[in-house]
Amino acid sequence: MPSISRNAALLFFTGSLLVAARSLVEHGLGIQLDDFAGGLLTGVGIGLLVLSLRLQRGPAKASNR
Repeated sequence: MPSISRNAALLFFTGSLLVAARSLVEHGLGIQLDDFAGGLLTGVGIGLLVLSLRLQRGPAKASNR
């Protein structure tokens, strides 16, 4: 279960960093708070989507050797 949380957190921070970087490019050195909040919400949404898809699939089965 920790890998799901780690993946969701990684997607969350990646989404927010991408939107923050885009905001920096568009607006100079000032980050617009609405863009940053949008990035955070996008990251949360993607993380929750991946988490729900993983939970629906069920636990990974060990492969037979």
